[in-house]
Amino acid sequence: MKKIQSFVMTEEEMRTLSNSLEYAWKNDNTLDQLERQKVKILLRDLQSQLPAEPCAISNTLTYSEHKIFTLLLKGVTNIEIAKTLYISANTVKSHTKNIYNKLGVENRVDLIIKYKNVEGL
Repeated sequence: MKKIQSFVMTEEEMRTLSNSLEYAWKNDNTLDQLERQKVKILLRDLQSQLPAEPCAISNTLTYSEHKIFTLLLKGVTNIEIAKTLYISANTVKSHTKNIYNKLGVENRVDLIIKYKNVEGL
């Protein structure tokens, strides 16, 4: 059987597929662990191709979280962020956790993959 090597989708179709995969990954209890992992990989790959929606970010994050978000996207460590913003490393960790929760990601890698295409950052 031949595999599909590539296909063309509009941004709207990609967002719809992304939302469906994300829903399945979060809510479908019938998927076994291997299937959930495959859905997560597909979701990451798809989201990495989508441009992020900047207005959603600015409306979701506080001013401090947005500053940290910008530095996280640049690959800056928590210690470096703390020094740059003159705050404690624990404050950075707390804000980072809030950012992950608000933006629906699990870790720094997911954040960078999902939001690397945000314009103006």
